[in-house]
Amino acid sequence: MSVQELFVDGERLTGSSARSKNLSAIMSIANTVKSSYGPNGLDKMIISKIGDVSITNDGATILSSLQSTDSAGRILIDLAVQQDEEVGDGTTSVVLLAAALIEYGIGLIEDGVHPTIVVSGYKTAFKHSVGFIRNTLEKKMKHVGHADLLKICESTISSKVIRCSSGLFSKLMVDSVQAVKRVELDKSISYPIEEINILKKQGKSMDESMFIAGYAINCVPSSNLMPTRVNRARIVCLDMDLQQMKMGLSVKITAETPDDLEKIREKEITNSHDKIRKLLKHGVNVIFTTKGISDGCTKLLIEAGALGIRRCKKEDLERIAATTGTKVYSSFEDVTGEEFVPMIGTADSVHIEILGEERCTVISTSKGVGASIILRGANEQILDEMERSVHDGLCTLKRTLESKSVVVGGGAFETALGVYISNFGLSFGTNEQVVIQKFGDALLRIPKTLLVNAALDTNEVYAKLLSEHDKCNWDMGLDLEKGTVVDNFKKGVIEPLDTKLKALRAATEAAISILRIDEVIVLAEDEPPKK
Repeated sequence: MSVQELFVDGERLTGSSARSKNLSAIMSIANTVKSSYGPNGLDKMIISKIGDVSITNDGATILSSLQSTDSAGRILIDLAVQQDEEVGDGTTSVVLLAAALIEYGIGLIEDGVHPTIVVSGYKTAFKHSVGFIRNTLEKKMKHVGHADLLKICESTISSKVIRCSSGLFSKLMVDSVQAVKRVELDKSISYPIEEINILKKQGKSMDESMFIAGYAINCVPSSNLMPTRVNRARIVCLDMDLQQMKMGLSVKITAETPDDLEKIREKEITNSHDKIRKLLKHGVNVIFTTKGISDGCTKLLIEAGALGIRRCKKEDLERIAATTGTKVYSSFEDVTGEEFVPMIGTADSVHIEILGEERCTVISTSKGVGASIILRGANEQILDEMERSVHDGLCTLKRTLESKSVVVGGGAFETALGVYISNFGLSFGTNEQVVIQKFGDALLRIPKTLLVNAALDTNEVYAKLLSEHDKCNWDMGLDLEKGTVVDNFKKGVIEPLDTKLKALRAATEAAISILRIDEVIVLAEDEPPKK
């Protein structure tokens, strides 16, 4: 039985046909995000099946919304999503670089170069690229100062919706990352940005977004009669109901008189009241709970001048507990059944902030770990894109502070690497030389795309850029505002090395995996059994 007969119910493509199919899917994905790359990139409007609208130029967001049925296309989509999860930035550039490597690689194979030579050449080019980056392009920063962080942040958000207020948002993000700084047991320093809460509130302009040293949540007190601010807050976090206790339907009780029923009813009411009284007795003046608070409990809190915040998310309570120095309690009893005194958290203040037509609760502390960024914007779509932009900026700052290694941005990194690899390829034989030089050409696609999206004279500016790098002026990059070539390191256009290195590695690995495919077999779907 021949191989063809094994797959008569499916589609089988070999050689040039298989490569053509893969290339078509790859370029379709790359062209989708190509116009969104760089500071002058355009936005995409994405409308879901249920009518939800998103406006974004974030590569991972755009690609993750695509329903690609082609396996090669899915590889590029997964590549962008993986880059977003691991690094937080560089999602569009990794797709463009991978697509360029695949396009050049398939072109070489179609011209008669064996796939094994193409794959080997790409591996060699990548290996020497990493060496050149480490020895020449990498810039170690012993101390990353506040001004350096602001420049890095401004470079990251230069293509985002918040770029018109880059100074404000850069400061918000730098302050937030510094607020969650941790010194681990091994003396290493980490920046857990997941402890930064990003709260979105419609109304006012994005210029009125703010940073809060503490934690802000989308929850409000159980009554408007409660105080709007509690200074020197003593906090307890509860994962339990503070409403009238109801016995389960399966519980059986025996009541001989109406008075017995009344006592049971009173006990149901006073049970939660006793919990509140016990907390107030220990000096608690702010209570957070994931459940509700009854009117009776609310009355007790109002009389004591305390604050009761209800319907909080469990994850919010866990972060508040970590910020204030307490923990989340689900019961007032320990394992022995005896009541105990809960660990009480402290904060400088807990107050209610009025944001537009809504309110939120803010826990302010000068010593705890945790920070919040409150985003203001005209509508939900803008707020969502602002959140994605801030997330990218926070990830970039985290990578920079933890690695303390940067490279020059504005196309300088890719141009330097592309020129070096192209010259390096001259030392090889015919086939290997062409493959390695194509690797360099793929890298040079990045500055070309920046120029095209900025509507600049690609030939003139690009020629100047190559001329500078031929002289080994590796810090020279693009100034897209003036349409010239400048020293971007002196200008402060820098990016984390980790972002660039991971993008280069991921793009090379994805390209190699696609170029090694010489046959595509699509099996037909199984027909449903006949009734």
